[in-house]
Amino acid sequence: MLFYTDNPAIPDYVQVQLVNGSILFEFDNGNGVGRAMLAVSENNTLTVCDGNWHELVIRKAELVGEIKLDGIHSASGMAPPGRVGVDTYAPLFFGGVPDVIDSALFVKKMV
Repeated sequence: MLFYTDNPAIPDYVQVQLVNGSILFEFDNGNGVGRAMLAVSENNTLTVCDGNWHELVIRKAELVGEIKLDGIHSASGMAPPGRVGVDTYAPLFFGGVPDVIDSALFVKKMV
């Protein structure tokens, strides 16, 4: 988990994860999940687990989620039509989610 925030009262959330070396950006505006995944390449020309620093830009504009890595690689995805804003509030979690968070709510959103 790189980043996570949600609203426990409704389905809205935003999260960024590393999944098997790929970058996953997932969000729910309340109408269903939008997902963008920047997958590692089989020939290792695209990898983030290489001991080097990388620039990661995550952007959400209405229904579209975008990932950009090192200004070169990119991926995007869309949420289902309907609401365009994610209604979340603090706290924002970086690097993981503490044990005090209701894991039943969180686990259903994990990939």
